[in-house]
Amino acid sequence: MSHLSEKALNLPAAPGVYLFKDPQGAVLYVGKAKSLSHRVRNYLTGDFEDPRLRELMVQATDLDVILTDSEVEALLLESSLVRQHKPRFNVDAQGRQELPVRPGERRRKSGRGSRSPARSRNDGARYLGPYTDVKVLRRTLREIRRIFPVRTCRNFEDYRRADRPCLYYHIKRCVGPCTTRAPRSIPPSTAR
Repeated sequence: MSHLSEKALNLPAAPGVYLFKDPQGAVLYVGKAKSLSHRVRNYLTGDFEDPRLRELMVQATDLDVILTDSEVEALLLESSLVRQHKPRFNVDAQGRQELPVRPGERRRKSGRGSRSPARSRNDGARYLGPYTDVKVLRRTLREIRRIFPVRTCRNFEDYRRADRPCLYYHIKRCVGPCTTRAPRSIPPSTAR
């Protein structure tokens, strides 16, 4: 019995994250599971139609497991571990939303998680997320905009040329960087 099979036999039926490693200890694949024992044993049966999975199981010699309290926690941990280790057998998770925060930029918008992790790391932004639920992301953005009045308008240059503030300035949700008019201070009572 291989070292990998022995470890798989002792896994609990709990949610968590599993990491397949090569003989040098490099992470080959990061996955999450509702039941670790069931999911990892499926890998060891060897009935794969996908050649990438067959190759993964040929190269994998070790297994690490991290237990979590829920499947959602496992999903978020999996995402951060994929970003950290960049395993070659993981495919980028599409459909997950991230919120880029760039120092010095006054406009905020959300971005898809389908971009390459290298680009996410090298564009000078810090990313909040991933948000698996778009409603939660939109709620977070709404709260951020209430507390920090940041610019959200897309036609910023048009407003700047006309030297007139946008609607968000008038409803006290933006400090009006598009206008040279005296900036209006936002009362603390409307910030919450």
